[in-house]
Amino acid sequence: MSTVKNPPASTLNMLGMLPLLGVLLIVYILLAFTGIASFQAGASPLFTLTLMSGAQWSPTIGDLFVIVGTLLLFVETIKATRTSLVSNVENSLSMLVFIIYLVLFIVMPSAGTSTFLILTLMSLLDALGGFIISTTAARRDVNLSQVS
Repeated sequence: MSTVKNPPASTLNMLGMLPLLGVLLIVYILLAFTGIASFQAGASPLFTLTLMSGAQWSPTIGDLFVIVGTLLLFVETIKATRTSLVSNVENSLSMLVFIIYLVLFIVMPSAGTSTFLILTLMSLLDALGGFIISTTAARRDVNLSQVS
């Protein structure tokens, strides 16, 4: 009989610190820079879905990256409400991810797409929002502890 060991709590904390938009950046780099996927305007659709209205929706890989990025930004916003040392490290990592997005957008031809610009702006919102939300939450916690 084999037993499954749970990973140590420190490993889970480290995984929780990873900015999710950084993971999306790595996937984008792997797909775009290796030529596996094209994020350029006019890229071929992945599939076509006929809606009840009769309209046809034909998303490209870039469209799906924007959708996934939006969902990840939502998760990052929820993670930003934590007030701990881990949240400070995560906010710093989010800022680093934004800087990497920005540099790649400016320097690399494969990253010079509208999709990458939108992901870059999402990363900026993640970094700024993380600092603002965690600071506001920490201030609220301090005010509540003074009342008690």
